[in-house]
Amino acid sequence: MTIQAVAQSSLKLGYIASLAMTSAMTTISRQDLFDKVWSSPVTRVAAEFGVSDTAVRKMCRRHGIPVPSRGYWAQVAAGRTFPRPKLGPVSRARLETVRFVGAGQPSPEVKAVAERLKEKAREVQRSPDRGAPGEEIAPQAHAAADNQEIHPLVVRTRDKLAGAEAGEMTRVSGKGLFTVVASAGQADRVARILTLILRAMEAQGWSAKGDDKSLFLAPDDEPIRFEIAEQSTRTPHKRTDAEAAAVKRYEEGRERAYRRGSWSVTPDPPLIPEWDYEPTGQLVLTLDGGYRHSGMRRKFSDGKTQRLEGMVDRLMEALTLYAAGEKVWRERQEKERLERAEAEKRRKEADRRQRLASKRLEFLELQLQRFRRAADVEAFIAQAEAEGPAEDVVGDFIAWAKRYAASLREDISQEALRQKLQALDLMNDEVDIDGWRSVDHSLDPETEHRTRYLEARVRPGAPWWYWRR
Repeated sequence: MTIQAVAQSSLKLGYIASLAMTSAMTTISRQDLFDKVWSSPVTRVAAEFGVSDTAVRKMCRRHGIPVPSRGYWAQVAAGRTFPRPKLGPVSRARLETVRFVGAGQPSPEVKAVAERLKEKAREVQRSPDRGAPGEEIAPQAHAAADNQEIHPLVVRTRDKLAGAEAGEMTRVSGKGLFTVVASAGQADRVARILTLILRAMEAQGWSAKGDDKSLFLAPDDEPIRFEIAEQSTRTPHKRTDAEAAAVKRYEEGRERAYRRGSWSVTPDPPLIPEWDYEPTGQLVLTLDGGYRHSGMRRKFSDGKTQRLEGMVDRLMEALTLYAAGEKVWRERQEKERLERAEAEKRRKEADRRQRLASKRLEFLELQLQRFRRAADVEAFIAQAEAEGPAEDVVGDFIAWAKRYAASLREDISQEALRQKLQALDLMNDEVDIDGWRSVDHSLDPETEHRTRYLEARVRPGAPWWYWRR
């Protein structure tokens, strides 16, 4: 892996997490923001908007809002009073509206967990026999790292990192390994940090788990991936003598080919990096974040006065909040799934009832066709017989029409209707009838032929309407 690729991969986890984080936008008028910064410290205003106090000061400066100087609130607490300045006008109307884009706020459940952690921390601070923060793990953090002290899950990661080329940034990840991007010289320190984290987790009844990608932390059985990366400085690359000689040979070969007019392929020029990356020894632990962890801390890094070894307690607090956030998210997902399933069930039930009602209306309309047809045929026969006795072919036709009318009446008799409805199960309120299912056939001459209808009437066995289905 090239140095550039390793350097880019060290930022990949945080970059993906930052894309997944949801941002919350707060819009406030210029006058309201002025009232806020002169009513409470800027740090509290910043916490309300989910941004830093520096961001609030910059926004105030951009919108022409005066801000109390540093130490103002301490003097106010001491009893001094100061006149509040006036808010002057702005040159452009759009500056009257201030928009803050900050991290989304945690859910109420996660906020409750955070409050419990704060109260626990306050109780520890009030305890008279409280030692220095991290006192119980500090000696271990600076002890020699041998196989007996290092956690068994960390040994493979340390050995793989220690076996890398000296001075080169190396990415360690995979099955049975923690994800680390660092130089070989940081192998022992990374192992100590991981050991402290795992021991602190085990003290709370937690553990680490793994899959084919890497090992990860599992506070309260909630999988949380993380990465430890070493910071590096970037400087323009200085060519070595070997690189300069390789470039010179390439240019001379290309010049000779040009003079000969040769189209032969010359060897590729040597790949020379544009930048040199120098490890700094400063480590950053980044928790894999997402929109479920908005407003939660996910980065822990070496500073001027503290190191990662002394930040294990705060990391445990962050993992507690992460685990709470995961559980809240999963419970909400399950609730939404059940609500969607219930809504889908209601929709399907409404569709079933609608189909059943439509089929009942369709069945009724088909029986009304027979009723109207029988009435029309009987009226026609009565009119014909009123003119006198029918003879020859007219008499035969009237006789056939009477049989046809009788068959229609028979088809809508109670017994015929009972057989049809029982076979179709049409009056069962729980039945599920497909929309394409035919409940009877129409007497419409465009869709039914009279000869087929009459043939069906004389077929033996099942009733004609069942056979027609």
